[in-house]
Amino acid sequence: MNKIELKLKELSDVTEEINYKLNKLSLPEDLLSFPLITFKRGFEESCVPLKYDHDKWRTDRWVGFFHVDDYQVVIEPRIGWRTFFRLVALAHDITYFGEAEGAGVYVENFSRNILSLLWVKELSRARSIHKGVVKGYITREENKSPALRGRLTLKEQMHNQLTGKAHYIACKYRELSYDIPINRGILSVIHYQKKKRLFPFGYNLNINYLQDLLGWESRLLSLGVSRPDHFPNEKIHWNRTNAGYKRVHNLGEFITRGKGSAFREGKREAILFDSAEVWELFLLRLLKDIAANNDIRVVSPRIDNLEIDYLFESDKYGLIGGLIPDYLFYRENRIVLVLDAKYRIFTRDTLKEIVPQIALYICHYLPKDVEQIDAVLLFPKLKVEDNEFNSECESDEFGYYKFGSKRIGLKGFFIDISQMITNEQQNYQLAYDEIKEEIKILLKEYNFFK
Repeated sequence: MNKIELKLKELSDVTEEINYKLNKLSLPEDLLSFPLITFKRGFEESCVPLKYDHDKWRTDRWVGFFHVDDYQVVIEPRIGWRTFFRLVALAHDITYFGEAEGAGVYVENFSRNILSLLWVKELSRARSIHKGVVKGYITREENKSPALRGRLTLKEQMHNQLTGKAHYIACKYRELSYDIPINRGILSVIHYQKKKRLFPFGYNLNINYLQDLLGWESRLLSLGVSRPDHFPNEKIHWNRTNAGYKRVHNLGEFITRGKGSAFREGKREAILFDSAEVWELFLLRLLKDIAANNDIRVVSPRIDNLEIDYLFESDKYGLIGGLIPDYLFYRENRIVLVLDAKYRIFTRDTLKEIVPQIALYICHYLPKDVEQIDAVLLFPKLKVEDNEFNSECESDEFGYYKFGSKRIGLKGFFIDISQMITNEQQNYQLAYDEIKEEIKILLKEYNFFK
């Protein structure tokens, strides 16, 4: 039976009609089990895509879809699926994904290709950790071995004795091999990507990713890894010799079979993405492109896996209150600027939440001999027809704040991404360059951009 589709917009209250329908569903218990797919941490975390407050449902920053009862609830990005998709592609330095025509196929098309991109990234990360093809022990049985290996299999050996083959040994043994479920799973996903024309085998081929993936496929086959007919379902014992491939394997299972360990009852019930993370990754690429021609180093503590300091330690929850700014600007190993990406809709009340957060970042990372440092917030803004947010905001001197003995200069800029909404690949590549120039101009007053 076809699901009834409910369309929502992220970061907004739902309509009265949809609010009534949601109140009739079995919520919020079902929502708590939905996984959030992120480019930083895989898909092992759960998220609640809707908030319920004062008899009203409201969406958060998670976009995608989830199934509950007879409904498929689709949460659309406020920037639109097309722009969201392009931000993901540009954030990962991909010229073009290939886009299907018609808005009705966007969610599934986006999701499948983004999942495929995420899998390719996870595979690259695992390969860098393990420095080559991972091996593991597999169990083999042999009825005509010239010598005993492992342990004797009595029933088969008795058969050898009775049929005049006593000179053969029937045995079972474990052997270190490349032909293990992890590697067979990788071949299975690559075959599925080719068959379904998923990234990087899509409409416009992404040559660098494509060549790397085909080279890895060829290497696995040359080492004797068998190409499976379907994704392997053998149980894997994860340990330090193969742990880097766990996300690769779990995500590959979800891509090819529509299910996996992170998905309730083994069904594809939800695909949800973090819009704020996509905005953060997009800005990171922009900032690194800008800094490439300057004596500035841009670091994202979470993405670049730097050691993170925490404010508190709890017996129940462990380390909490991480001091994790989105970006730190270094010149000669000294922090000269703290920058944070903010995806939320801006209001003046937003500052009440932001200032303490930024103050903690700065007071922690500020060199001891410096009493003042600037912090910059980057918000997206969009104004196209009836789709707009932060459109009335202007670049603004947010002011100076005293925090202990430190003085913080806080500024906010609103980056117009309206030009990303275009039907031509060449045009939105030009839009990327225009946004980069806009940010460069905004940050020039700090005297370290040429």
